[in-house]
Amino acid sequence: MAAPDEEWARLVAVILQGVVVLVALSTAGAQGPLMRIAGVGFLVLIAISTGILISPNQVGPVIPRLISLALVLLAPIAITIGLRDEIAEHKRVTLETVFAGLCLYLLLGLAFAFTYSLVQNISNEPFFSNFSQSDATANDFLYFSLATLTTTGYGDFTAGTEVGRALSITEALAGQIYLVTVVALLVSNLGRARATGPVIGRIGRAGEPDGPPPGNDPGRQPPV
Repeated sequence: MAAPDEEWARLVAVILQGVVVLVALSTAGAQGPLMRIAGVGFLVLIAISTGILISPNQVGPVIPRLISLALVLLAPIAITIGLRDEIAEHKRVTLETVFAGLCLYLLLGLAFAFTYSLVQNISNEPFFSNFSQSDATANDFLYFSLATLTTTGYGDFTAGTEVGRALSITEALAGQIYLVTVVALLVSNLGRARATGPVIGRIGRAGEPDGPPPGNDPGRQPPV
């Protein structure tokens, strides 16, 4: 958010997001051909972004933002696979599992930020009602996206188009639903072992213990 809205900053963003995808795939246990394909794709995206940066023609921010959006959407897939494997291996929710859930939450905000900027670039209309198109930067979209995701609603930025309003409401609902379901579920089960099978012999039908109660053994004579 502190970086200037320049071509070199977009290149740095693509590199960072590509590294996130590679690290997420590696952590999820991806090996062999998949990692090689991901590595080659990462290098191709860097080459495209670098070509745009050094190109004498003014390409604009659309292609770099499309690349960034694609990388942001790929990272949650790898993180979700890693979450599944970690829970299956440790049979419990760990602190790393909670961090992974929070990473997905922040990636959701990034994805909407790039989507907002693409809507403005493609429609050639100002996205915000109180800013002209030339004044709104990528940092403004990220700030607006995170404020919307957390339903903070400062009010200094407001969506001015029908598409923008629909996307904003969708992000706000998605952010709240994610917090009260996924994050709440992970935090509430932090450190708690996952059940590996049904509980046998503890509770019978209608809440009664299985078998006869102590002292009522039919084969045992009561004391005289």
